[in-house]
Amino acid sequence: MTARSAACWLTPPRMARHNERMNATHSSIADLRKSYERAELSEDASHADPLQQFDQWLNEALAAQVPDAIFMGTQRGEALARCYASADVFAFASLTETFGNVVPEAMASGLAILAYQHAAAGQLIHHGRNGVLAPAGDETTFLRLARTLASDAAWARHLGRQARETAQALDWQHIIAGIEAQYLAAMSPTAQATSALRPVRAG
Repeated sequence: MTARSAACWLTPPRMARHNERMNATHSSIADLRKSYERAELSEDASHADPLQQFDQWLNEALAAQVPDAIFMGTQRGEALARCYASADVFAFASLTETFGNVVPEAMASGLAILAYQHAAAGQLIHHGRNGVLAPAGDETTFLRLARTLASDAAWARHLGRQARETAQALDWQHIIAGIEAQYLAAMSPTAQATSALRPVRAG
């Protein structure tokens, strides 16, 4: 097998559907949608699924702006697993996700995580230990961290190994044990005494 000359970066394509700004481009998805609305569609496309048709057009438009990137569209099952296994870094620029399973999935795959201090990444990533985080919405820092990861493959691999170790502790046994620990702490005599000292607000 021939070694790659550059790192492989993976980023979720559905960020485009959430109308989020793609850090790899200089145009927002909203601007692209306006261009799409002005585009003339062929007669053969009139019966196509509108969402699928837009996704295809969007992938082509983004590919034209970022020719070095590969826009693979929606991936599931083994195909998605191969994407994770083939990557080195997972760049996650979403600010609309809630928890977001893609972050722990990428961690379990041993990828270095680049994300914002937000949602699942904010809970699971410790900056500089098992990934890197930029303040929420700070694109300048996000891009600076991206350049740092791109220039230091050894550090990226180290972060990926640490991320995998973190993900291995996210099984149900550890999660339930953590919840039980919180309940026990809340029921401890110290916690109950503190709660009893709190003033009761009149209804």
